[in-house]
Amino acid sequence: AKVVYKFKGGAYTTPKTTFEKLEQLGVDVPNELRFYPYVAVFDYEAFFTGEPQYPTADLAFHSRLEPASVSISSNVPGYTVPFCLISDGDPKALVVDMVNYLSVIQTTAAKLLHEQFQPYLDHLDHKINNAKARRSAYKRTKSRRQAGRVRYRAQMDPEPYIMAKKSLERWLNELPVYTFNGSGFDFHLIKKYLIPYLVNNAI
Repeated sequence: AKVVYKFKGGAYTTPKTTFEKLEQLGVDVPNELRFYPYVAVFDYEAFFTGEPQYPTADLAFHSRLEPASVSISSNVPGYTVPFCLISDGDPKALVVDMVNYLSVIQTTAAKLLHEQFQPYLDHLDHKINNAKARRSAYKRTKSRRQAGRVRYRAQMDPEPYIMAKKSLERWLNELPVYTFNGSGFDFHLIKKYLIPYLVNNAI
């Protein structure tokens, strides 16, 4: 018997990018601007504390690794020179200082990109305001003409433009951060400090 698969949600299609969505709405961003230009990187060094951890009848850890320092660099103007943070004995404070420094870099990158993309943000604002004005006029006149009705209704819906603007602003505000051997070392070293801080501070 032939097996027939039923996909309740339909066949998978690749989601449209932020810029493809903008293009559909008449906001055409050149291809050369569609690639995020900035990046930050960090790398940790560690030391053994010599403090035993979690002893059991069969096993005892005689020392543990803790963050000793972290080097941070980026290609964001003003932050291209490597910056080193050294622990004062509080590994959590070191991790928090790293996040705060990366946040400063991110703020600068976002500011530069917002300046560059301001014409496109203004264009979206213009379309949002026009759609709201059309909707307001339609409600006032209570027109029910069938000719061009569907198209006119689409033009007076500001929601697609609002969602597209939010998507673009998310893209402008996100800074990719990379690390050397992060999955094999760095994140294991700092995750017990990093994750609670990110969650509790909604970073």
